Amino acid sequence: MYKNLVSIAKKIIKLANESKEDMFKGKDCIEVELDFTDDVFLSDPFVNQMEDILNKLSFEEVMSLQTIMYLGRDGGYDKNLTPDEIYDIWFKSISSTKNDKEIEINQMVEKFTLGEYLKRGYEILGIYL
Repeated sequence: MYKNLVSIAKKIIKLANESKEDMFKGKDCIEVELDFTDDVFLSDPFVNQMEDILNKLSFEEVMSLQTIMYLGRDGGYDKNLTPDEIYDIWFKSISSTKNDKEIEINQMVEKFTLGEYLKRGYEILGIYL
């Protein structure tokens, strides 16, 4: 499934990076850091666009992108496995703790480094965006 989401991931990465750039420029963004995480709450048009894109996806597609995000963040995987095997293991692990779609989307767009995580996750799976 993750291979079918490459074009959407590219859009999300672009928006996440633009949101991050705007924050550094001090444009209409609010950042609140949470304890022991890199989560931030952003209030900007880029986050709204990311939410719009993600809301149009199925719950399984959202979970697929979230799987790649966490893979890119944590990076722990067996290098002897194929990309599909790595993805399947991570997807099963992430999906076992699933909530509802809105919560999962919020968990994604709150990540200040969402774009970097998705890019790195896809690279681990052999896809360079």
